[in-house]
Amino acid sequence: MNLNIKYQLFKNPFPHIIYENFLSEVEQKEILNEILEVDNKNKVNKVMGGRYQYPIDLFNDECITKKLFDFFNSKKTFETLRKGLLPNVETSEFYLENNKFNKFLNKKNFYHKFLKKIFPFIFKKSFFLHMDFSVAKNNYFREPHHDKETRIISFLLYLNTTEDNDGGALEIFQFRDKERYEQFPKQDKIFIEKKVEPKSGRLVAFLSCPNSIHGVQKFEPKNNEKRVFAYGSYTSFFNVEWLRKFIK
Repeated sequence: MNLNIKYQLFKNPFPHIIYENFLSEVEQKEILNEILEVDNKNKVNKVMGGRYQYPIDLFNDECITKKLFDFFNSKKTFETLRKGLLPNVETSEFYLENNKFNKFLNKKNFYHKFLKKIFPFIFKKSFFLHMDFSVAKNNYFREPHHDKETRIISFLLYLNTTEDNDGGALEIFQFRDKERYEQFPKQDKIFIEKKVEPKSGRLVAFLSCPNSIHGVQKFEPKNNEKRVFAYGSYTSFFNVEWLRKFIK
């Protein structure tokens, strides 16, 4: 697990970065096997059109999957990703004020919900990691959307490569009209800017700003394959207030 490697930085239609070979081949195989083992042993409800989500609590402390979670569950990793996205701030339509989020909680618990109501000022600059490990099966897809308004930075880590033409690519969209951004825009309001294929060890991170519309191409495996990945987001206790710069 290493973020000190070469990555590609993109500014359109919203800041996002792509790391190749974030995991070593050994790490990737171990994590993949652990998630598939959990998938075989546990029954969870299908969500989002064909996705089965497994929280970190289902993995023991000796699992490399737990080490992966611990890697992302740190302010250091958050700052590394944010700095990677920062070069686009001058040309990005949305950005955050300096030092907006500086209080990292390495675990959100039940009591924070009540403390937030009593002492909201304590949590104004606080954030935490939300992360799950997912197995997508036949016909999994996601309609164009941007994540919850509490998200700051979101990321996807692909843990296997499926057959060509199986689908399941990350679709990144551009708005036709930049006057109004909706969380779930209609198809005639957007168009596909690019597709990012799910490739083993590929990490994609992006600012979860109002124009970060993305979706997942329908996954239609020919040989009953599974698409295994991790999703994470650094999340505020309140809706994120993005600053907007109008760009011609």
